[in-house]
Amino acid sequence: MKLQQITRILIQYSPYVGKTTSIKEFLTQISCKSARLSNPDCKVDTVLRLKGDPFIELTYENSNVERIETSSMTVLEITKRIQEKMQESDMKDLLEAVKSEKLIAPSNPEPLKIERTERG
Repeated sequence: MKLQQITRILIQYSPYVGKTTSIKEFLTQISCKSARLSNPDCKVDTVLRLKGDPFIELTYENSNVERIETSSMTVLEITKRIQEKMQESDMKDLLEAVKSEKLIAPSNPEPLKIERTERG
């Protein structure tokens, strides 16, 4: 898993209550070397509690915070949801860049040349 757009991950769960398999697998995924190298500045905090449902709280570069209740999710569902959120953020950034005209088209684009070949 890549952590480029995430500045902080808070993982909270109780080892004594609820379903914690997916959150522990997620913690393993984000702790691997490739994930950590994808964003060395991403802070990961783990809090063990005596009771309560497990959750992940993500803080993105744009300061948005998302809380994911994980007790009824698989690790695949968790990572898919995070990836979708990052793709959504990429699309918003792209649209904002287009709106603010940060993306500039060439002033004199060359016309597109289409060559037709005959098949025999």
